[in-house]
Amino acid sequence: MGKLKIFQQGELDAVLMYRRLTELTDREDLKEAFKNAAADEGKHASIIKTMTGLKLTARPTMKAGILLVQKCLGWKCALYVLSFSEKLGGHLYKKPAQIHPVLEEVRQDEYKHSGILKEKAKNTDIKSDLKKILITTAVVVGAVFCICRLFRK
Repeated sequence: MGKLKIFQQGELDAVLMYRRLTELTDREDLKEAFKNAAADEGKHASIIKTMTGLKLTARPTMKAGILLVQKCLGWKCALYVLSFSEKLGGHLYKKPAQIHPVLEEVRQDEYKHSGILKEKAKNTDIKSDLKKILITTAVVVGAVFCICRLFRK
């Protein structure tokens, strides 16, 4: 049951994350994709809750991580990270879905989300994100330089 609890928590956290992303974007195509993903993730959490019997609440950890990526590197990078995460989720559901066939639908939804988000990333112009990428790169390089200087002394 431990693995199912982790899956249930992840699905709840994803609902919170997708809802927040819906509020952040001005792009209607992303709003729709995020709303649909949030609804699916909520459904997944409910399915798993019937299996675990646990009442869990969403944590902001996942939301904070992807928001940091989006703020520092922009939408294109954030969408690729989300796509990869959803694909990884699909892979992680493989064995549990063999034991609990109801999880196969959840698994397939994870792959569906991955494909949709990857397509959205491909259609996102990186030019609007270049300033964020350059500033983040400069900050990281500066931090590495400072750390190297500290260790040289």
